[in-house]
Amino acid sequence: MAQSPPSLQKSEWIFFVVILALISTVFTISKLTSARSLERLQKWEKKEPLPEVWIELAGHVKRPGKYKLRPGECLGAALRKAGLKPFADLSGIDIALLPDRCMRFDIPEARTIHIRVEGCVKEILELEVDRGSRISDLKGKIEVTADADPKFFRKRRKLREGELVEIPIDPKTVCLR
Repeated sequence: MAQSPPSLQKSEWIFFVVILALISTVFTISKLTSARSLERLQKWEKKEPLPEVWIELAGHVKRPGKYKLRPGECLGAALRKAGLKPFADLSGIDIALLPDRCMRFDIPEARTIHIRVEGCVKEILELEVDRGSRISDLKGKIEVTADADPKFFRKRRKLREGELVEIPIDPKTVCLR
């Protein structure tokens, strides 16, 4: 009588089926992702080209005129191309705006600046002062403490937008302590 070839054990059959299942899963996943990629590519090829967007800038800019923006460029890119003059007021303009049509912007000149006053003052202040104001102009607008340096208010330097003005302590007062 002829002997039949030895059969695989039960654990070997389970191992074989698991390996076969893993291979078929990987094959199926790769087919699905390639089909999705092909579908995305076909959709992308069918898209119409984005229209040209022109931004016209006037007012307080160095080079007023029309500026072409590439798709995905924000209004800030046009402002950089035009160059801003000192004291250009951008408070009402969203520089992160992604325009989808041609637009015109008139950039105004700032008439006032905002400063913060700290140090030897009775209370910390946020002030709006005229553009071109100097440190010496602050003397009548703020209340200082007794140990504030009076010489500080002799300075004629112009204040800048967003500046923090720190009123120093009088050196004579420090020595007396």
